[in-house]
Amino acid sequence: MVAAAVACAAAALATLAAGRFRWARAAAIGQVALILIGWGLAQSPHLVVPDLTVTGARTAGPTLTWLLWPWRPAPCSCSRRSPISTGSSSGRRAGPALPTTGVPCYTEAP
Repeated sequence: MVAAAVACAAAALATLAAGRFRWARAAAIGQVALILIGWGLAQSPHLVVPDLTVTGARTAGPTLTWLLWPWRPAPCSCSRRSPISTGSSSGRRAGPALPTTGVPCYTEAP
């Protein structure tokens, strides 16, 4: 892990010197990610040595469910349009339909 972080640091410096700033940014991101992952693995199973472990810091199930709510599955992509996109009373179209999520909707009749 340390060797990979050092390699990313060397790559970041080399690409900075060469003026390839996008590659330097990617190498720096890789270096920071590897350092943070290595630090987390070194602390395992403790969050705060020696008092707090990962298991001891776990909260109740409903709280975890509430925290994970933003990552729930997307709703189905039924062929419904937004009221805004269907047009106004004058018959003009107000804009494109809402994007779909790609998840099929099985509640509609074929």
